[in-house]
Amino acid sequence: MTATPTNGTIVVATDLQTSGDEATQLAAAWARRVGGRLHLVHVIGEDLAPPEAVDPAVAPAVKAMTERLHARFEEARARLAEQSVQCAGSVETKSTLATGRPWESLIEVAKNEDAGMIVVGPHVRATKLLGRARDRILGSTARRVVRHAGRPVLVATGETDATEKALVAGPITILVGVDLQAGGRAAVAVAQALAARGQVRIVLAHVLQDPFAPDDFPVDWKRVRVAWEENLRAKLEAEHGDLRAELVMLSGMPSFAIAEAAESLGAHLVVVGAHAGGPLSRVLLGSTAERLVEISPVPVLVVPPGDEAEPDGGSS
Repeated sequence: MTATPTNGTIVVATDLQTSGDEATQLAAAWARRVGGRLHLVHVIGEDLAPPEAVDPAVAPAVKAMTERLHARFEEARARLAEQSVQCAGSVETKSTLATGRPWESLIEVAKNEDAGMIVVGPHVRATKLLGRARDRILGSTARRVVRHAGRPVLVATGETDATEKALVAGPITILVGVDLQAGGRAAVAVAQALAARGQVRIVLAHVLQDPFAPDDFPVDWKRVRVAWEENLRAKLEAEHGDLRAELVMLSGMPSFAIAEAAESLGAHLVVVGAHAGGPLSRVLLGSTAERLVEISPVPVLVVPPGDEAEPDGGSS
């Protein structure tokens, strides 16, 4: 059965810092709106081998590092418990403290819980040039979860306060990127499910780039756009018959065009579909969804293409 973010458990990644707090608060607001429950997850580094299992010459250093790690583990446990209590005032909440690689642990918890959605904070905005380069090359937890989760992932990027308030108290504007592919159809379906709960304005955005044509082969671009929009409306009506939504046609690079539209329309949330391809398409950088995670002015919900997307345990 395809995971859906409109019911069940919501797994939340928290780093117990500002980014994690934003993700937790956004997830709590979402859970209150749809009647879901939270599972907070904090992940620290891999545990070390016991000192007696290593070379005696390095055992003291390993012992000191192990003690520091365990101290950090206990501190994290206490802070996670405190955060769980704060969330439990509004929604059912439990928590897990894990060791390992964050994105793998999150996906494992989500799989075990059959979670309808994972919520993560945005990529780390490093202040030093080396840190920015490293983050771009290795990829952030958010991007890796988006690539490999096989279920909807909400990234608490951009301005989250307005989205939290709209989820709780009402009306909310959702901008949905549509591309007539499986991921796009799944994104529209999620928006429809939220709209069924009332006070939701849905705006569908389709990006159409101007075609290249030589001077001696002029193209009536305005006519092409009109014909394409009519065709798009017909297909949307056929696939989502009772969908009440506005449609806007955009031009330019899809990720930037959608981000700009979210700003100009006052959207609280952007919903886009993920790739439907195999492992390689999930590894390659540059998809519309991944770029939006970095540049969107509001949170982004990335939806996999239904049953065609299976959890992927590969590394990147």
